[in-house]
Amino acid sequence: MFLQYNNINLHRYKTSSGGMYGVGILELGKFEILEELGRGSYGIVYIARDKALNRLVAIKVLHTNLVNDPSFLSRFKQEAQIAARLNHPNLVPVYDFDEADGNYFIVMGYMGGGSLKDLLNQQGPLNKERTLKILEQISEGLAYAHQHEVIHRDLKPANILFDETGKARICDMGLAKLLHSDSTTSMSASSGLVGTPAYIAPEVWEDSPATAAVDIYSTACILVEMLTATPLFQGDSTPGIMLKHFQPLNLPKNLPAGWKPVIEKALAKTPGERTKSIRELMTSLREVENRPIWEKVFHDEVTNKKRSAVLLVVGGLVLVILLAIVVLVRGVLIGPGLPIVEPQVALDQSTATSPPILTQTQPPIETISYTSTPEPSATPAPSDTAEVKLVVTKVRPKDEMVMVFVPNSTFTMGQENSEPDESPVRQVYQDAFWIDRFEVTITQYKLCVAAEACSLPSSLASYTHENYYESPTFADYPMVNVSWAEAQQYCQWVGGDLPTEAQWEKAARGTDGRSYPWGNDAPNSSLANYGSNEGDTVKVGLYPSGVSPYGAMDMIGNVYEWVRDWYGPYETNIKNNPIRNEPSNFKVLRGCSWFSVEGSLRVSNRTYLNQATRDNDVGFRCVQKP
Repeated sequence: MFLQYNNINLHRYKTSSGGMYGVGILELGKFEILEELGRGSYGIVYIARDKALNRLVAIKVLHTNLVNDPSFLSRFKQEAQIAARLNHPNLVPVYDFDEADGNYFIVMGYMGGGSLKDLLNQQGPLNKERTLKILEQISEGLAYAHQHEVIHRDLKPANILFDETGKARICDMGLAKLLHSDSTTSMSASSGLVGTPAYIAPEVWEDSPATAAVDIYSTACILVEMLTATPLFQGDSTPGIMLKHFQPLNLPKNLPAGWKPVIEKALAKTPGERTKSIRELMTSLREVENRPIWEKVFHDEVTNKKRSAVLLVVGGLVLVILLAIVVLVRGVLIGPGLPIVEPQVALDQSTATSPPILTQTQPPIETISYTSTPEPSATPAPSDTAEVKLVVTKVRPKDEMVMVFVPNSTFTMGQENSEPDESPVRQVYQDAFWIDRFEVTITQYKLCVAAEACSLPSSLASYTHENYYESPTFADYPMVNVSWAEAQQYCQWVGGDLPTEAQWEKAARGTDGRSYPWGNDAPNSSLANYGSNEGDTVKVGLYPSGVSPYGAMDMIGNVYEWVRDWYGPYETNIKNNPIRNEPSNFKVLRGCSWFSVEGSLRVSNRTYLNQATRDNDVGFRCVQKP
């Protein structure tokens, strides 16, 4: 990816210290910018390295067009001052506020676990236990801020981040407002509406003074969204969403028993009728969870004016219990005499000896041949030096992806005289597997979206094409702008997984220790899409001369590819089917991309990204067991 900042192109690079993947040109004071994390109305957030302390931080840089506006700059400074006063384990820490070369920025703690928004996009609705845990952490952070007379005013899933331990922390206090501010001009009056429409309390739309009640309202919206993975208030426009906040509340029907009245109170239209404090909201839910289940249901139904139906159910339960007691007493007094009837237990089909019924036949497996050098345009056959190989393929039914077979064997993994994280070179055994011959394309990914098993990409554009995802022109181009979890979700949808590093490297290089899929000859523009030769991604499979020993295409260039492993030093003691499962801050990427320089085009090259990051030069392919 090339980031544009103050008319400077920032190129991702890999440091000699072990593979840091990021942006390597821009420096702000003592901070080395590595990668863009996101953009907002105030500015751009980057991950950066503090060169003095050698630690990762997040840096929020104010948009350059706002620097000359004294009111915006003043509010941006206020953000740092307010947040720096707050010290709580459920708030993202603020370390510094500075200016370098006309760029104003805030330095914050880097949260490696992504956001709640990312979590919901990746996993869908959360269960009740996970929801309560996250809500409790949010509530503690908010309660602390409210005690210090600070209101967030822009709570949303994107502003709830997770640190490396999975703890929820609230970030972006840029829209907070001191309860006893000396300013007599409201933020909304001076710079437009503050907040995100789906989470804005009704009184904020009316430009009333902000109180802690607006955060309670937003938290209740987030609570519903955690349980459903869908915003409670939706619409095609800001006015449309605004109207939803003033209409009668229509909560989903599948909320946990007893939660509905608690949420309804937190979402009251007027602040005076709303839950009094964020801790009261949490305490109310805890009390509900401590009630007997019948009492939770009863309370919900009474609230919805279904008392008679509930009484009928409860009465029926009481009658059944009384009858059971009578039968029990009768048995004790009269004694046994009636035959005991054993309950009928359904046969566990997993223990049945009959063969399973297959709903779909296996796709045909074919053997094809190809040459390791390109065929000339004329009719003569390839030269005698061209090596003819056989490739076993099959077609995956769900997305019609051609897969190639990689047999079990030992191969050479790693490379000497390269980056430190590619060593040591060692012999690794890998079981047989199938791997996609091409990177997953846009057409194939759209099938998963249509099946509601995958989410739309975060961006519909590539580096140079704004309509990359939607235009038929790019139907057979590699899918990009997907996170690690979204790529894995697709692979699981088709019945597989992302490849491990070992699987990927073996499929790319075979067993002879070659440096490139095509052999050891230096790269050129007929073998791979790299070095910005094309300026963007290209259609998959356009470089048959760069094919791997097993028939996999585009293993070098075009797009980086997600793999399953967490990034870290090789665990050299694992020599059979190795995979790094120990969590770190990043997932590994393999294969380089269209802008990678020639010096990085080794099959052993490793780089990495935060698993929640989505980029226009990162794609994936899948593997399956035989």
